[in-house]
Amino acid sequence: METKWLEDFVSLAETRSFSRSAQLRHVTQPAFSRRIQSLEAWAGTDLVDRSSYPTRLTPAGQTLYDQALEMLQALQSTRAMLRAHTAAAQDVIEFAVPHTLAFTFFPSWLSGLRETCGPIKSRLIALNVHDAVLRLVEGSCDLLIAYHHESQPIQLD
Repeated sequence: METKWLEDFVSLAETRSFSRSAQLRHVTQPAFSRRIQSLEAWAGTDLVDRSSYPTRLTPAGQTLYDQALEMLQALQSTRAMLRAHTAAAQDVIEFAVPHTLAFTFFPSWLSGLRETCGPIKSRLIALNVHDAVLRLVEGSCDLLIAYHHESQPIQLD
């Protein structure tokens, strides 16, 4: 079981829409549906009543929703405590950058930033754009540097 399955499930329970939740979770609707099905396979029972629109949770789904909220909050709290230890020990800026920019743009940009601002401790996380956006959304990086084009919008609140 993956925590993103629980996050997906919480989103579905709150929006009551597979397509809206997929959009909010930055995945395609078929991929989102597969993740919910994987969670149901793990749980061994149906969690969503797909016969109604908007979707409703089954009784088992409501139980999991209540528990998932508590589990995800506990994980976030634990993560924040662990990061506080790390942040206190080192002031590092984590950059999520798509692969092409990591090799072409980022090195010279960071050098220029260091010339202007002085020494900067940094960590580069090279990913595809989708995963880089997820890192930012999940709070596991400090800054996202990515291309922007109107035909491929990056969906961020």
